[in-house]
Amino acid sequence: MSANLPVIRPQCAQHGAMEFRLGQTLEQTWCGAWYACSSPRCQTAALIPSMGLTAQLITQERTA
Repeated sequence: MSANLPVIRPQCAQHGAMEFRLGQTLEQTWCGAWYACSSPRCQTAALIPSMGLTAQLITQERTA
């Protein structure tokens, strides 16, 4: 998984670089790479979508 992580981590606007967070379920892991702010009270998070999720979203867009 670490080989697929982005070179530049997502940034929290107030606290800087976010930390990689392992998915806690198979679904979260399938969705992609999750990042969360390291500040204890900050709830900022980001998702870098996986290729599987991106493909599914494109398919849904075409059929909608």
